[in-house]
Order: sequence, then structure tokens, then C-alpha cells
Amino acid sequence: MAGEQNGKDVDVVAIPLSVEIEKNYMFFAINDIDFDSKFKEEVADDVYVIGYPFFDITYAQLPIWKKGSIASEPDINIDQKPKMLIDTATRSGLSGSPV
Repeated sequence: MAGEQNGKDVDVVAIPLSVEIEKNYMFFAINDIDFDSKFKEEVADDVYVIGYPFFDITYAQLPIWKKGSIASEPDINIDQKPKMLIDTATRSGLSGSPV
């Protein structure tokens, strides 16, 4: 896991969910999803930042989706870490959101 290798350099967020949400929706751990391994990320590909900035909860408690693009070469480590940069007009509070 990234946290084991990079310690405090990893930004992770946990958001508590109400029992009502858990009753009405199915949840999956993102690392358990079998993504299309044929897909190769490239500079300028679309990405989406998904989260709850400042705990703004929309109707039905759905997250905000912010569109952006990959802004650095995905195969080149940044600061000797397996990360990439994205370009998007996010809001404060979306740090640690899944992309």
C-alpha cells in the first residue's frame, strides 16, 4: 500500500456515511475493482475529482464531481514517488478525494 511506503506523504481521507446511505447503496473498495488493464493513462486524459468540499452535501447526499485532465507524464515519478499531477478547478476541501 502507498501509505506503508510513503507514510505521512500520502493524503488519505475517510468520510463517515449515514446508516441511511448504507441501506440504499452498494459500496466497493476501489482497490478491489478490476479496472481495464488495456487502458493507458496519457497527458491530457480526462479525470474527475469526486468529493464533498467543506462537507457541502447535495440533495440525496451525492458528491460533487469536478472534471480535470492529467497534467504530467504518468510514467515519470514526481519527487521519487509514483504520483502524477492533474489540472482542474477544484475547491478547498477536495484534498484527498479519489481521482
